[in-house]
Amino acid sequence: MKYDTYLKKCYGQAVQSLPPRLRACAMKQSDEIQKTASEFRLRAGQHMVITTSCGDKIADTDSVVRHEELSAMLDLITGSSLHCAEESLKNGYITLPGGHRVGLCGTAVTKNREIAFVKNLSSVSVRIAREIKGVSDEVLPFVLQNGSFENTLIVSAPGCGKTTLLRDLIRKLAGKTTPHYRISLIDERGEIAAKWSGVPQLDVGVHTDVLDGVCKADGCMMLLRTMSPQIIAMDEITAPEDVKALKYASHCGVGLLATAHGYDLDCLMSRPLYREMMDQGIFCYCIVIEMKHGERNIKMIEL
Repeated sequence: MKYDTYLKKCYGQAVQSLPPRLRACAMKQSDEIQKTASEFRLRAGQHMVITTSCGDKIADTDSVVRHEELSAMLDLITGSSLHCAEESLKNGYITLPGGHRVGLCGTAVTKNREIAFVKNLSSVSVRIAREIKGVSDEVLPFVLQNGSFENTLIVSAPGCGKTTLLRDLIRKLAGKTTPHYRISLIDERGEIAAKWSGVPQLDVGVHTDVLDGVCKADGCMMLLRTMSPQIIAMDEITAPEDVKALKYASHCGVGLLATAHGYDLDCLMSRPLYREMMDQGIFCYCIVIEMKHGERNIKMIEL
């Protein structure tokens, strides 16, 4: 399948989650928008917005989202079975076939101080899942330059492609060729492998075991006990518990591949959590993705 055809296919899959009127509006968009769109944003009383590589675009002058359409959309994406999607809804999102993800925003209903459900939807985002195979070709020799994998941290601001790069690195490292690594992936929010009915919708390699729906700290300890990984991979280190688990895993001789939010390494080091992590020498290399004047640049730094 040609890549342009693949991009439009992904767009068409994600569009099926939209209410009929807005679905028709989305399908009228140009080929260029369909190939470059990354997200639909629906807000009650506002025009539907399509996020593309060139920025946000109002879908159509007749695309104002009605509140009842958001409610109908929830029925559509859950197959009118909210009970079956209860666990996912607690986290504010639902993963669809193909790996596309619907994020929900509205009124949170709590039980025992924990979010149990989101009702009265006011905003919905539909993130279009796409793979870019080969995007890690440039950095793969860097993380393997000593003949074996070295602990690597990927850093970028939101929307610059760190999860896409992480996924492709996992695919390559856990691929069919020799040497390959046995990777355990903690996919907390289902963004990397995007499992649906137990099957990863996105390619993370044939030697990757995927654990989702669990926080990274708990998942790390579970995988160390049960899957004997050679590398543990995870997205978005955000909490002291994550760093503690990473440190423990590194002391067990397990390789680590992870991401963190930051515009550059200096920005990352200005925050106590990451400065402490770096001071502990958990990671050997850092890959920084920067966007400048619409251009994507990758820096590879030995720590």
